[in-house]
Amino acid sequence: MMSKETQETAVSPIPFSSWHHNVVYPLLIAIMVTLLFMAVTNTLQAASGSFRWGGLTFLAFLAILEGVYGSRWLNNLEQMMVSHLAYRAAELTIIALVVHLYAWFALGNGLPSLSELLNYLRHPLEFFTDPFFLISLLLVVLAWQQGIAFGNLFQELAISQAEEAYFHSKPDRWHNDAPIHTKRGTLVTNFFWQWAWGGVIFIICVGLSTFDLDKAAGLNLLALTRRSLQPHLLLALLGYLLIGFWLLSQARLALLNGRWLFENIVPTPSLARHWSRSSLWTLLLIALLAAFIPIGSTFPAAQLLTTLLAGILYIVNFIFYLITLLFLALASLFWPNITPPAAADAPPPPPILPPQTLPPPTAGGGGELLATVVSSLVWTAVLVGVVAAILFVINDRGKQLNRQLARRLWLLSTLWLREWWGKFWQQLSNIQLNWPAARADEGTKKGDEVGKNGRFSRFFRLNALPPREQIRYFYLATVKRAEQRGVARAAHQTPSEYAAQLKDNWPDANTDIDDLTTAFLHAQYNHAPVAPETVPPLKAVWQRLKRFLQSQARDKQ
Repeated sequence: MMSKETQETAVSPIPFSSWHHNVVYPLLIAIMVTLLFMAVTNTLQAASGSFRWGGLTFLAFLAILEGVYGSRWLNNLEQMMVSHLAYRAAELTIIALVVHLYAWFALGNGLPSLSELLNYLRHPLEFFTDPFFLISLLLVVLAWQQGIAFGNLFQELAISQAEEAYFHSKPDRWHNDAPIHTKRGTLVTNFFWQWAWGGVIFIICVGLSTFDLDKAAGLNLLALTRRSLQPHLLLALLGYLLIGFWLLSQARLALLNGRWLFENIVPTPSLARHWSRSSLWTLLLIALLAAFIPIGSTFPAAQLLTTLLAGILYIVNFIFYLITLLFLALASLFWPNITPPAAADAPPPPPILPPQTLPPPTAGGGGELLATVVSSLVWTAVLVGVVAAILFVINDRGKQLNRQLARRLWLLSTLWLREWWGKFWQQLSNIQLNWPAARADEGTKKGDEVGKNGRFSRFFRLNALPPREQIRYFYLATVKRAEQRGVARAAHQTPSEYAAQLKDNWPDANTDIDDLTTAFLHAQYNHAPVAPETVPPLKAVWQRLKRFLQSQARDKQ
C-alpha cells in the first residue's frame, strides 16, 4: 500500500523503531559472526585435539559486539571530531590484552610466576610470540573486523538525518541542498556476498569436522577416518543461514525505503512491521521443515549419491591402472635389458677432528646494558599504550573516572608500598645485626671438619681477621704443614689426640704444640670473646712451629 505523490508533497521514510537499530541488528550480527567463528575454532579443536579453543567464542562475541556498537557510535554526528583510527587502535590494544590473559589460563599455566615475569622483562618478544596467543588474536581480530564491516554497512543502509531532513522539508527546497546519494544496492550486494562466502567457509568447516583430523597420518588423505556429524555444528549452520536471510531481508527493505524516499513514494506506515514479521515467520517455517529432513547417510538419496561417486572413482582408478600397465609394456619393448645401476660406494666417513677449545667469552656488559635499556623502553611503551587505550575508550564513550576513588586507591597502594619497604629494611637490618653470631654458630657446627680441610684464600691480610679467626688460621696452617711432613690427622682424631701424635713425632716442640692446641680449642668451642692481647704470643708460637717443621724437612733431605 503505497502511492505516488506529486513533487509538492513532503515525503517521510518508513518509521523504524529504535529497538531494531540499537538492539536487534547489533545482536543478530554478533551472533551470526560468532557462529562462523565457532565453526572455525571447532575445526582447529578437531585438528589439534585441544579444547582450549572453545573459550575464545565468548571473547569473539564480545569483540564483535564492541565492533558493531563502536561503528554506530563513531558514525554519530556528535563524534565527528573523534579519530576513528585512534579509537580502533585503542580497541585493538584492549582486545590483545584480554586475549593474552585468556591464553595464559587456557594453556593451564595461570598467571606467570615471578621468574617468568622477570624473563618477560628481559626478553619482551617471548611475551608476544606465543603461537596460541598469535593464532587466537588473529581469529578474534578477524571476527571483530567483520563485525565492524557489518555494523558500518547497516548504518549506511539506514536513512540518514540529512536525507530525512531534506525530503521532509517544504516543497520549495533547493536542489543544491540534496544529500549525497548512497548506493544502497551495492551495499546489499556486498552484504550478500560476505554472508554467502561465510556460509561456504562454514560448510567446509562442517565437512572437515566429520573427519578425524587429529589421527591423520601426515598428508596421507587415505588414512583419514570418518565420524558422525556433530549436531551442534548443524544447528549453528542453520542459525547462521537463517539469521543471514533475515538480515538480508532487512537490508532489502532499507534499500526499498531509500528508493521510495528519493522517488517521492509514500509507503504504508505499517510496512516495516509486516515485512519483518512475514520474513521471520517464513524463515521459522523453513527451519521447521529442515528439522524433519534426514541428514547424512540415512537419507536414501545420500546413499545413492555415495554409491554413484564410489563407482565413478573405482572406474577412474581402473582406467589409470590400465594406462600404467600399457605404458610399462611399451617401455619394456624399447629397453628390454635394463638393469638397475650398481649402488655407488659409500663415501668414506669424514675424519674426526679434535675438539676445538673456544676462547673464553669476553665481558658483555655493554650488550647486556643495551638489551636492558631496549627491553625497558619496550615495556614502558606497552604499558603507556595500554593505559592510554583504556582511558581513550572510557573518556570518549562519555564515562568519567571517579577521581575520588582513584585518589583513594593511589593512597592505599602508596601506604602498602611504604609498609612493604619498611619491613624489607627491617629484615635487612636484622640480618646485618645477626651476621656475626651466625658466622660464629657456623664455625662451631663445622667443628673438627673445618680444622681438617678448611682453607683460607691467599689474598687476604692476616692482621685484618678477628682474633678468633687468626688463632684458627694458626692452627689450620700448622696442621696443613704437618700433613705435608707425613703426619696427617685422621678423621676420628680430636685436636687433643692429634696433639699427642704430633708430640710423639716431634718431642722437641711439645710446649708449642700444647699452647697452640689449647688456644684453638678455646677459640673453636668457647663462645667467650677472644682478647686481642692473646694473638701476638700465639703468632710467635705458630712462627716457631713453622720454622721447626721447615728445619725437619731440610734434615730429611
